[in-house]
Amino acid sequence: GAQGFSSPTHLETASSFSSSWHGGNPTSWETDAIPTGSCWCGDTDKYCMCTPNVSTDIILRDFDDPNKIYLVKRKDTGQHATIGGFVNVGETVEDAMIRELYEETGIRLDYHSTASHFHLLGAYSDPRRDKRRSNVSIAYIAIVPKGSVIR
Repeated sequence: GAQGFSSPTHLETASSFSSSWHGGNPTSWETDAIPTGSCWCGDTDKYCMCTPNVSTDIILRDFDDPNKIYLVKRKDTGQHATIGGFVNVGETVEDAMIRELYEETGIRLDYHSTASHFHLLGAYSDPRRDKRRSNVSIAYIAIVPKGSVIR
């Protein structure tokens, strides 16, 4: 394939429109049903639509000390980072935030609970902020409920 793209995988949609996946790992799409790249190209018109991936970041504050936030240590770089990750296809940003929070800390929070105090912080879209791919991150602030144990 072209530089930066994997070989296209052909997929048939319900309307019999044929398109090719040009991004990420097509093998993961076929086995996990979760595309990891961001370009779809029509096989007939060769029109390609490439969009940034969407991720979520959570600024997790301590209940007793609002100046204290929780970070995770990335396995790939060893650097500290906010809690978060990519939104899966078919998943809301809020559901991804709750999933990532649980996967990375073991804490389950209810987005609609007043005890969690979820607040939208903002959307960050500088294409240079992630070396792996263009990314738009939706960031939230949440408070760890009193008595929670973070792993």
